[in-house]
Amino acid sequence: MLVVATFVIPVTTFREVDLGVEVFSWFATVGLTAVVLILSRVGRWPLLVPLLVASAVGARISNGIELAPAVAGGSGHVAAALLATLIIVRWRVHDAGVATLERQDDVVRVLLASVAAGLLATLTEGYLITDGAGLLSTEAVAVFAARAASVLVVVPLALTLHVRRSGRLDELVLQTSLLSLVTVLTFSPGQDLPLPFVTLPLLVWGALRFDLRTVSLQLLAFSCFVAVATAQGHGVFGSARVQAYFGREGAATLSQLFLLAAALVTLPLVVAITQRTQLLAAISTEEERFRRHFTESLIGGVFLRAEGEELVIQDVNEAGTHILGASSEDLRDRRVDTVLEPLEPDLPLTPTSLRDAGTGWRGCATVRTRAGSRVELAVAALSSGSPDRTFSAQLLDVTAEHEARRRLEAAQSLTTATLDSAACVIMVTDTSGTIVRVNGATSGITGYDHSELVGQPVWRTSIAPMERADVETLFVSPHLAGAPLVRERRGTTKAGEALRLVWSSNVVRDEVGVPSYAVLTGIDVTAERASTDLVAHLMQATLTIALIGIDTVGRITVFNAGAEHLLGYRAGEIVGQPFAQFIDPAQLLERTGSASIGEALLSVLTVHDTGLGIPEDEFQAVFDKFFRTAVAQKRAIPGTGLGLSIVASIVKAHAGTIEVSSAPGQGTVFTVHLPQAP
Repeated sequence: MLVVATFVIPVTTFREVDLGVEVFSWFATVGLTAVVLILSRVGRWPLLVPLLVASAVGARISNGIELAPAVAGGSGHVAAALLATLIIVRWRVHDAGVATLERQDDVVRVLLASVAAGLLATLTEGYLITDGAGLLSTEAVAVFAARAASVLVVVPLALTLHVRRSGRLDELVLQTSLLSLVTVLTFSPGQDLPLPFVTLPLLVWGALRFDLRTVSLQLLAFSCFVAVATAQGHGVFGSARVQAYFGREGAATLSQLFLLAAALVTLPLVVAITQRTQLLAAISTEEERFRRHFTESLIGGVFLRAEGEELVIQDVNEAGTHILGASSEDLRDRRVDTVLEPLEPDLPLTPTSLRDAGTGWRGCATVRTRAGSRVELAVAALSSGSPDRTFSAQLLDVTAEHEARRRLEAAQSLTTATLDSAACVIMVTDTSGTIVRVNGATSGITGYDHSELVGQPVWRTSIAPMERADVETLFVSPHLAGAPLVRERRGTTKAGEALRLVWSSNVVRDEVGVPSYAVLTGIDVTAERASTDLVAHLMQATLTIALIGIDTVGRITVFNAGAEHLLGYRAGEIVGQPFAQFIDPAQLLERTGSASIGEALLSVLTVHDTGLGIPEDEFQAVFDKFFRTAVAQKRAIPGTGLGLSIVASIVKAHAGTIEVSSAPGQGTVFTVHLPQAP
């Protein structure tokens, strides 16, 4: 359709002048040709350019122009439009969507395109019209004005097709009606008063109030009406008086220059207003986003303003009111030092300290109405001009973290004191078996300094409480969860001396049951084992003395080498057998007498405490040597695990029994039954 229009418009608006050449009394179709190229994809230009040239040449031939001048004039016509298009699209013909009219730079580019198109048309078409008379002749100037006005008036509408309409509809109707009425009256038949510039305020009105597309459309319609009216001899530019003075070409030039002036007044203004509107909208959106971020933030936010050497609270968000312990109404206009007290006395929160801090102020403070509170602050300046200096403060309540850290430090101090008070070896490892902590007694027993053990895998130490595989088993075996692993191992001190430790190992788990650490407790039994080994050695060394030990029910428990030598039995065959079967029955009866029925008297001894108690599943093991309850190990209560074992041995030696009953947290009761002599 636009290509067809480039043929129809020249044919219908052409008229002959005395020189016998073509002149258009209104702006030519260079602008329309440029619009065709701008709205088309660059890939179609090789097809469109020949069609546009053919259209321009055909229009000239249809109006009686000879072939050679028609071809030259039509080619120059399209060349001017192509030059204007290249300038408008910034010569980047390979980019899509680069032609815009959104900034003042775009307006300047369109203006340059119109001037370039006018100059090129003057060099080509103007030369033909003036027959080489000169580029400053009246006819050449008319060609320049017509082609330049064509680009400057028509092209902006093509560049603003994507712009959405804005402004009030009723105001648009009123402004358009007034513009139409004044334009019709100004360019009516017989009107030769110099009143065209009366229409400019109405065009400026539209530029101030409406969008770029609406203004471009009004400018195009206004220019078409002025051009047609002037061509028909209406208005001041078409009046006989003006044409008699300037000539018909001069009068046409005046009308085109008037249209150029109208475009130069309205287009830069509407672009500037549009940019201002977009900027204000962006600022408003950013302000709204900032306000929502401030009010809905989970971090406390406070706006402060400087009043002399004091900082006054201007606004506070909801999170800030929770931290400061007061409503926003109560906090507004209060001095910040009446609400917060910095913990660093040499770093006060004042405008001067903020200015000296440069980029911002960071520190800790306590809320005066919340004893023990701890708040981290970050204050930065929003505006630095006096007297309305404003600041933004972010508050982070770290009271819970501070209290938790304090409790953790206290617990660590207590743990350290407890560990150091224990007289046994205590080592703590991580899940990889690396030692992370040892108590003071470890250095005294093993001779190793704290720094020599921490950071080392536990199996690489000379005291080696467990092997690497044992560590992995300790952490991954479900059946060991909560149950201490007790074993006796040999090692050496730093000096190379032999060391025997009874190790009790257990795993510390977090709240979800994941292993975190292993606690290894070692009791030094080196001296005890040396004494026991000596007795065993003496018992096994003699061959002339038979030593046989029996328990309370008459079973053989000890059968030394002398007994094997003198009696001819092997210890493996005898231990566990009743001792009576190796004695002649008659001699046994003679020596021990026969049993008789009578009264048996028992002594009952009960011991009760109100201590920590013992879990029921540990009752059977509580009398074993070196056994220590899980509660005692968890609380790091010193002990060797031998006391109850010794008591049980004494009771059994007197043909008695010992029983235990207990519940965790309710204490323990031990009951001893001892038979009395008849």
